[in-house]
Amino acid sequence: MGMGLGLSCNADNMSPASTTSSSTSTTTTAEAVSVVELVLVSAMDSTSEEP
Repeated sequence: MGMGLGLSCNADNMSPASTTSSSTSTTTTAEAVSVVELVLVSAMDSTSEEP
């Protein structure tokens, strides 16, 4: 799961740099997805470790 978050962060950093015109929309969407992933991973980890 750590690798998935790393890939998401890399994509988030590279996308706005490549496309400056739509950096705002791309960044907002990427950030939202990253936050959702963090919450889901946290919930799944806590559930797996301590039911």
